[in-house]
Amino acid sequence: MLKKCMFIVFIIVLTLSLSACTSAKPDAPGTQKFTVEELSQYNGLNGSKAYVAVNGLVYDVSGIPQWNNGAHNGLQAGQDQSSAINSAPHGTSVLKDLKIVGTLVK
Repeated sequence: MLKKCMFIVFIIVLTLSLSACTSAKPDAPGTQKFTVEELSQYNGLNGSKAYVAVNGLVYDVSGIPQWNNGAHNGLQAGQDQSSAINSAPHGTSVLKDLKIVGTLVK
């Protein structure tokens, strides 16, 4: 009787383990694709998230003090800011700690 109970418990645990392994996983971070039009919705105005694209990657600048209300030194979130960031004295080094939320598709 004990062997049967142990076998049943083993089967239940094995079944649960296998079902957990095969569950669909959400998209990995940074895999969302944005068109220029879609990116423009993330301009940081009126409490919306603030995203900027640089060199094909889309970064989340929401909550970054330098991007207050989606604006930073005359730049506005929700746009491809590759030229501005690449020509800035700091270059792309300021992006290293930002979350990448996706890629910009044209």
